[in-house]
Amino acid sequence: MKGLRIDLEYYKISQPDYIAYPQLQQVVSNPAYASRVTRDPASGMITVVNLSPVNATKFETNGWDLKIDYLKSTDFGTLAYMPWGRSSSTISRSIPSRGHP
Repeated sequence: MKGLRIDLEYYKISQPDYIAYPQLQQVVSNPAYASRVTRDPASGMITVVNLSPVNATKFETNGWDLKIDYLKSTDFGTLAYMPWGRSSSTISRSIPSRGHP
């Protein structure tokens, strides 16, 4: 079909020594990050949460990217249709059991 272009790409990424940015709820809820949460001794209420980056041991992901371009010339100009999609099969972050940077 004239004007049609399809691009399907598989990707696999493995990055050692990955820097992770923990989210607030992740730090507060995960006992491994207990040292990053400061509580008021009297009330037990959270006063400070350390959200600084964490040295993770590895980040891995893989999946597919699909791009489809379709261009069609008409009397009024060029019609362009360009959808894009991604399917991630696996996303894995390995963070040491203690939440220390």
